[in-house]
Amino acid sequence: MADPLEVIESDRYAGGGSRGFVYIFVQQKRENRDFDTLFQAHLQNLKLYLRLKLMKTLSLALAALCLLSVSLVNANEPATAAKKTSAPTTAPVPHCEVPCGIYADQMRFEQMLEDTATIAKAITNINEFAASAGEGQLTGKSVNQFSRWVATKESHATNTQHIVAQYFLTQRIKSDHKDYTGQLATAHRVMVASMKCKQDSDPATAEALKNAIYDLYRAYEGKEPAFENGK
Repeated sequence: MADPLEVIESDRYAGGGSRGFVYIFVQQKRENRDFDTLFQAHLQNLKLYLRLKLMKTLSLALAALCLLSVSLVNANEPATAAKKTSAPTTAPVPHCEVPCGIYADQMRFEQMLEDTATIAKAITNINEFAASAGEGQLTGKSVNQFSRWVATKESHATNTQHIVAQYFLTQRIKSDHKDYTGQLATAHRVMVASMKCKQDSDPATAEALKNAIYDLYRAYEGKEPAFENGK
């Protein structure tokens, strides 16, 4: 039967590796060295060998990733340069909430005056209802109409406030205008006058709202009001 040590020795190869360590171990075993000491020493050598192999593999992988990253950056540079060339030097200034650039100032003023006329009519009908109710002429229909006129007055006053806030203050009145303060003041008066129309049924509140809208027109347009149908 072949000596196991001879088998191991014949199976070694000169390139190193685990078999090379086993061969060295066999040679030292033949020299009657301590088995445990030899085993621990060669185990450490084997661990060092494997660690070196792992570090070499990781180094190659890292180098490959670096090359790939450089290639990707170089591939994207022309597109980035093109974007920088075509981009404007300054960002466009938005002049609407979209921005859409579609404005109809005259229409907004006419809309607010139409709201004011509706408020005035609602106030008239509310007061007529109050007079008839005092005379005992109270019906289900009159109560229903009364509630509808109150709701209508509230709705049109709110719409006027919305036009001033969302359209004029947000989009159209600019801080660099020469009469910026005057425009803000008259816009504020329109909103307050609309609020007073909600709170009262005095016809004077509707008249005050109409005059406030005229004042806003003068401050905004820089001229006297001119509307269709003599509004």
